Amino acid sequence: MQSIRDFGLTAGEYVSQRAWESASLEICPYAAEGGCQLRWDSGGGCCGLHRHGSYERGGVGIARFLCTCVGRTISLLPDWIAVRVGGTLQAIEDAADRVEGRTGSIEQLADEMRPMGENPDKVRVGGMTKWLRRRCSWVTAALLVAQALLPERVAGCRPTLIAFRAALGTEHVLKTLREALAARLGDVPAPLGLKAGPSPRKKGPQRTGLDPP
Repeated sequence: MQSIRDFGLTAGEYVSQRAWESASLEICPYAAEGGCQLRWDSGGGCCGLHRHGSYERGGVGIARFLCTCVGRTISLLPDWIAVRVGGTLQAIEDAADRVEGRTGSIEQLADEMRPMGENPDKVRVGGMTKWLRRRCSWVTAALLVAQALLPERVAGCRPTLIAFRAALGTEHVLKTLREALAARLGDVPAPLGLKAGPSPRKKGPQRTGLDPP
């Protein structure tokens, strides 16, 4: 299981302070599913909940816990990170924003965004184009779900970042939506939410590791 936590830290602060090493989890998320028996100790914690090391995702440490009541783990994700892919929500939004605001074709933008020093061949431009299109599809899916789950805030909005920024009054659409949908993230597809299903990178078996441009 993955659980999102507001650490009150920026991405840089979280990494520099190695916040995953001191992360704590007192209430077991499996209790909401009726699985964890929540055997409380004298200190108010769950006897069946223990730290279970950590792992790295794209240079970011993720704290992991084990609930021995159900024999399953919980990964504690910082609230700014993308789910099931490397990177941050803001990085995904920034990429989609550049596509939305482009003046030429997406292929031209992909060529401009290629890392310096790369050979200007079609294969690399094609890979960057796919990278951009994936992020656009993730953002569009998130906006459409938000329209269904938050009709009082974004009803009638076009599924674009510029329209949602105006409606929500923020420059950080995805993070604002994650906060607004905190109780419904299990119904929201990754990388914004926690909904299970095919990897947001592509259909088929889930892949691990960073997906860089």
